[in-house]
Amino acid sequence: MHRSGAKKIILKTLRSTIEQPKNSLKSVAEIFDIVNRSYVEAIKSRSEAERSQVSSSTSVSTLNPTIPNSPYLVPGTPPSPLNIPRDFKFHPPTRTSSTSVSKLPFVKSVIDQEDIFYYVFLPSYSDEFSLRSQRLMQCLRLYIVSLHIHFIQVSSSLFELLIRLFSQCNCLDQLDMCIRYNVIDDSVMIAKMLIGLENLYKPAYILGLDMYHRLGEDEEILKILLKRNELLAACTIIRKKWLVSCSPRPFLEAAWNSKDMQVFYTLYNFFVQRNFVLRNSYDFTPQENCEEFVGYYNECFIKQRGKTD
Repeated sequence: MHRSGAKKIILKTLRSTIEQPKNSLKSVAEIFDIVNRSYVEAIKSRSEAERSQVSSSTSVSTLNPTIPNSPYLVPGTPPSPLNIPRDFKFHPPTRTSSTSVSKLPFVKSVIDQEDIFYYVFLPSYSDEFSLRSQRLMQCLRLYIVSLHIHFIQVSSSLFELLIRLFSQCNCLDQLDMCIRYNVIDDSVMIAKMLIGLENLYKPAYILGLDMYHRLGEDEEILKILLKRNELLAACTIIRKKWLVSCSPRPFLEAAWNSKDMQVFYTLYNFFVQRNFVLRNSYDFTPQENCEEFVGYYNECFIKQRGKTD
């Protein structure tokens, strides 16, 4: 790795290594660790060089040994063929040079995540399931674990490719374990992918909602529940999270369109009680535009109750 021009050879060798089943996964993991150690050293060297430049410009005599925050390093602890739906698209990110450390003057060859993704894993990937997909999935998981062990923030494109390989290899049941042990980090993009995998793997929907919850994306959860017409569950989220600022109209409209009188009655009274707690009045404001639902409620329940009496 310290030889000039070795990067292309290293990447070619890496790709050949992961594609050959005769090479044990233990050997592959050790190679990834070597690559990532060099990656971390390059990042630290660059950080120290930048600190030295800042110190010299400000005439600071001593340096703080703590490495400054880097976009590549994150704190933390090491982590202990189904048919793919047509709308499950895979979009590799555009490669940029701004995040690469391989062009630093004091480093001969550094292999970063973009190099591994674009020149090792992506060329070996195919939309069609094969035995090579199983091997690729195992190696990619080892690479992500190695990144975590070396406290390197993992690119979302690697997670996306891993989930896609899980789907190809009929191994979506491993998602739960990977998320639980932080092999796959929480993100809005990953949560959205999990929701979209429900038709292939039912628990993926719950995994996606849980991830949205950990990320604090309550409004996104409400949108999903509203789209699925799970209105009573949405009310539970609103009450528990005290999301009193959400507009009642979409929920009342969905309940109205459902033609379920009991659901409409429950939601209407839920929001009426919210109004009282929020404004000390049972009425909806003109801005909430709920007049038609008020009229419908009065017609169906108040007048009917009067006739009964």
